[in-house]
Amino acid sequence: MPLLIVLLIYSACAVQIAFRLPAFASPNEALHYEHLVLIRKTGRLPDLHSSTRADERHQPPLYYALAALFSWPFPDPPLDTELPPNPHFLATRIGNLNPIVPMTPSELPALYAARLASTALGLLGLVGMYIGARRILPDAYALLIVSLTAFQPMVLFLSGTVNNDLAATAFSALVVTWSVVLTLQDAPPRSFAAIGVLLGLAMLSKANTVFLLLLIPLSAFFLWMKTRRWRKPILAATWSVAGFAPLWGLWLAANALRGEDVFGVSRSVPIQAILTAPLTDLLLLPPHLEVIFRTFWFDWSIGGVGFAPGWLYTLSAAGVVAGFAGWLFYRRNATISTWTPALPVMHAIWAAALVGVYLLTRTLAIRPLGGVIPEGRLLLPIVPSLAWLTACGWLCWWSARRRQSVALLSALAPALLGVAFAFFWLPDHYPQAQRLTHSAVAALNRFEEPLLYGDAIALHGVESQPLYHGKIAEVTLYWEALRRVERNYTVSLQLLIPTSPSWTVSDQQHSYPGAGLSPTQRWRAGDWYADRYRLLPAADLNGPTRALLGVWLLENVGENEAPLTVLRAGQIYDPPIASEVVIRPQAPLQPPAEHLLAEPVRFGDVAALIGVEWLPAASAQSEIAGVVLWWQALDAMATDYTIFVHATDANAALLAQNDGPPNFGLSPTRLWAPGDVIRDERLFAEPLASARNLLVGLYDPHSLTRLPAYVEGARLPGDAASFTTPGSP
Repeated sequence: MPLLIVLLIYSACAVQIAFRLPAFASPNEALHYEHLVLIRKTGRLPDLHSSTRADERHQPPLYYALAALFSWPFPDPPLDTELPPNPHFLATRIGNLNPIVPMTPSELPALYAARLASTALGLLGLVGMYIGARRILPDAYALLIVSLTAFQPMVLFLSGTVNNDLAATAFSALVVTWSVVLTLQDAPPRSFAAIGVLLGLAMLSKANTVFLLLLIPLSAFFLWMKTRRWRKPILAATWSVAGFAPLWGLWLAANALRGEDVFGVSRSVPIQAILTAPLTDLLLLPPHLEVIFRTFWFDWSIGGVGFAPGWLYTLSAAGVVAGFAGWLFYRRNATISTWTPALPVMHAIWAAALVGVYLLTRTLAIRPLGGVIPEGRLLLPIVPSLAWLTACGWLCWWSARRRQSVALLSALAPALLGVAFAFFWLPDHYPQAQRLTHSAVAALNRFEEPLLYGDAIALHGVESQPLYHGKIAEVTLYWEALRRVERNYTVSLQLLIPTSPSWTVSDQQHSYPGAGLSPTQRWRAGDWYADRYRLLPAADLNGPTRALLGVWLLENVGENEAPLTVLRAGQIYDPPIASEVVIRPQAPLQPPAEHLLAEPVRFGDVAALIGVEWLPAASAQSEIAGVVLWWQALDAMATDYTIFVHATDANAALLAQNDGPPNFGLSPTRLWAPGDVIRDERLFAEPLASARNLLVGLYDPHSLTRLPAYVEGARLPGDAASFTTPGSP
């Protein structure tokens, strides 16, 4: 029963990944898909010389043939190059990790059938692994080994995608498990023919499983250790070779006939370069080991954009280290000590060989590129051995009385993590527009008049998180499809600051709705969607700043952008401003200390003038071009007050004035919140040479009533702060 539960959870997670992950959103999935399509279309191995890209046509054919068989009931699938690309791939802060426009199972059934072929191979490997492990270990031990393998995050991810790495891992699980089991149980030599067949199937899945051949001499050695006679070890090795040689031999012959190198790996593995690479180059790797480990353990994406939270890698590494360290106490565990040293040595040596060659291949890119191309998934065939060593070592820490319960609980933990990542993290990483229910639509805070884009789509509302400079905020658009939409439109969401003479674009995002996964061509009449974007305000601010959210729908992307005409209340509405918002600095502005006033001037109970900075004219330092006023909000204001700045001469005659809302109208006082600091620059029409005093205050533009001005509780004459200009006598 526990095994059935683990397999059901694994299957549910893999199927969730298979149907929730966008097409071609896993490593090289488009290229793996091409391989199986070519087999479907031609009934033979792909032509290696007709491709102009780095493809996967050279890979061993077992997985692709099986995937083609799974897809056989469906019509001939299109090649990946025949599918419409996503023009916004990797172009937004969230989502758009799908290189092509989303394809449903009904539109591209071969892809989903091939993904399920990976799931089936994973189940085969896990069941065979469990059956083998039970031959020499208690059920709970076997269950923990299976759970650690099934829910290793990259194994789980690739169990729901088109790839040959999972097939290689599944057959590796069978080979390493049964090689160790048959060796430890001193099985008849003829039994090792099955190991040979499994070896052949593994090498027909992916070339890096060739290192499993090391298990043949290792098995022979430990068989010899039992009897000190060579007859049985030689016979066992002979049967192993007899099992894999025909299968692998056919593949080698096929490569020779196709004009490829006999092993079929030259397109992906530069063998000559590896053989001549100095081992000292391994010393260049330490700075890159972290990213290698990350891509080996968890990168649910095409590559490098699907990493998990950092705690997962720390927890996983700690778990592996704890498991390995447990082998120091193996003598306390009678079950494990019975099978040492063969069990740990056979797993460790072949895995170490694969890791060593893999690391050497990673060094080849460091000198010419300055970095590595990690592709940690190439190490996945060692995961079953890693699971064996970690599980058995971990259980050596515990007393015999507790091992059974510890093993069962430990097997549950990876399964729960798998569920969390497949059903919660994956949808969050690949978000879609949320289709709204009638009750959700009824609860929306809608525009009085929607924005109509052509005759097909309406925008009914916008919601925004508070916007701060340099901080990501989520903006949600609420759409309605008025009829079936016949093409895919790009949403252009722009955060605009209405500066003069032209508006400043603080940030913008261009995407198909739903972060690329809910294109408008799928919308049907009456559908409502909540469509989320992430904006990062970037313009320099002088305080809380008025901004506008503009929303366009574009028919094309690039140089020929063609926005749809937008109507509001029956009139053309251009530009289509959907909402007014406020952008704030993340922290209040800090006036330069030398410009702070000794005593701030309070205006009513709502604002204070805390600093004054004189701006000398460029033509003559003795002349004044303007002034920078530093304001602090004390309370919220419902009125948009006007700031007045009057320059007077020695006789109090008005020389110049600059009245207007703060910060050139971008920071009206109704936007001020307690604690905000506003930098308000005021320039005069001409530099002033004879000005003696500057009067500053605020008034209501409708009633012209000034706010009362105070310094230390004393009201100022005329409700204006007075400042003597620099250089005045």
